[in-house]
Amino acid sequence: MRLTEFDYDIICMMAINGHELGYLLRQSQKHYDGKCQAAGRVGGFLYGFIQQWMITAEGDYSFGGDLPDPPNLDRVEIIKMNGHQIDTLGKICEMNQEDNPPVTTFDFIQLLKKCKAEYERIDGGKIDDQMPRPDTRYGQMGRD
Repeated sequence: MRLTEFDYDIICMMAINGHELGYLLRQSQKHYDGKCQAAGRVGGFLYGFIQQWMITAEGDYSFGGDLPDPPNLDRVEIIKMNGHQIDTLGKICEMNQEDNPPVTTFDFIQLLKKCKAEYERIDGGKIDDQMPRPDTRYGQMGRD
């Protein structure tokens, strides 16, 4: 075994409230894609975000205590997300059928652009310059 190189993963510190988490959970449960559904199930990262939000809820909640009833959905929690999680949350939002959603796919696309810019700042180069271009002879879409 030998070390060949280092790679970095950008972790975003996101402020998110109970309304947004509830919306994302509802959308993941209705989504056609298994990866998006799995995010909201026990063991999925979205499920973990919701547990983190509930455990740090207002009041004297501790393991074995009771959550405030009803919980304050406006309360904001800082949650760490990586690029793969942000990408999946954007996909979860793509099938929205609710009026005035608290978050949209566009919000997550903008966040991914910020993550890419930060990665390029740290890495010292453009990500696209280092990635191979798809072979267009077989009908794959090329990059612009």
